[in-house]
Amino acid sequence: MSEQDDLRVRPSLIMAQSMKQNVKKRKSFVLKNLPVLSKMGFLLGKIVLFILFSMNHSTLVLSKTISTKIRAGKLILHDPVIRMTQPGSEIGAGYLMITNNGSIEDRLISVRVDFAQKVRIHETIVARSEMEITKMRTLEDGLKIGVGETVKLEPSSYHLMFIKLSKPMKVGDLHKAILEFENAGKVEVQFEVISIAETLKIKNKIPQAYENSLIVG
Repeated sequence: MSEQDDLRVRPSLIMAQSMKQNVKKRKSFVLKNLPVLSKMGFLLGKIVLFILFSMNHSTLVLSKTISTKIRAGKLILHDPVIRMTQPGSEIGAGYLMITNNGSIEDRLISVRVDFAQKVRIHETIVARSEMEITKMRTLEDGLKIGVGETVKLEPSSYHLMFIKLSKPMKVGDLHKAILEFENAGKVEVQFEVISIAETLKIKNKIPQAYENSLIVG
């Protein structure tokens, strides 16, 4: 090999040796610090799992706080729910809020479901006497929703009475209902079954969007 060829090859050999030494150093570093790196990987995994769990938990919390709104013409049907029932119970109660943003009054005239033989629109009346007897009466002409009003169907007030249930109302289940209005027509609504404790909170629930609406009943 000539001196000129030797000068050309030597830099390549030096670079190859240098790379080989670097690989050995990195391998030695990894082997020496493998327990630490493994621990770091484990901790990183825990951090990632924690972040993912937090995101999922936040999503679940949000899903519970997001309100349900259904539009039917100028009406808005808000948060339709059914109170859970015990096995063997033949009667259930449904609640929601209805806002009329139109220029004419409307009226809820009928409700149809496939999980009960019939549905009645009821009003609870407390007789002003020494005993304060609570009575319910059927609104034969339907429930009026005046212009600009939000009518609340809630415990101890207006409500839907599901009579002769075909199955128990279990928390978390969804049940379809067809609500018919005098002007807005028929609208399909999904009612969610909630616990008795959650049902008791409905009385104090006024959605922010309806703070300026007139609450009747």
